[in-house]
Amino acid sequence: MRIWDTNLLKARAINRHGSTGAIFSPILHDPMGVSLARIRLEPDGLLGVHEAAQHQLFLVVDGNGFVTSGEAGPVEVVQGSMIFWARGEFHGLKAGPEGLVGYVLEGFDVAQDLLLGLWATASSSDDGPEPPADPSN
Repeated sequence: MRIWDTNLLKARAINRHGSTGAIFSPILHDPMGVSLARIRLEPDGLLGVHEAAQHQLFLVVDGNGFVTSGEAGPVEVVQGSMIFWARGEFHGLKAGPEGLVGYVLEGFDVAQDLLLGLWATASSSDDGPEPPADPSN
């Protein structure tokens, strides 16, 4: 077993798209295009609106804030919230006064496989995207 302190990950500031107080720490990236990263937003920090290059699954692990998607939003997110953005979807994230920490998992195959099991669970939004087609059909 190995244990890492994610507070010690290499980090870089995100300054694109009007972002402020946003820190990106890559954790893994495999040849198939799957990546995992930690995103930390300082209190009232902003990850500016940008287009998702791939499907993204974002899990809030600490703090709270607001997400936007396309013309929708802002929608409040709290610790334990999980947000899915489809490839090509414009989205942004703003931290509340306590800041926000989350992990983003990107990569089409992984995101779709995970979501096949999630669509049946409770969601705070009934007007979200349709579940992806089951690739086994």
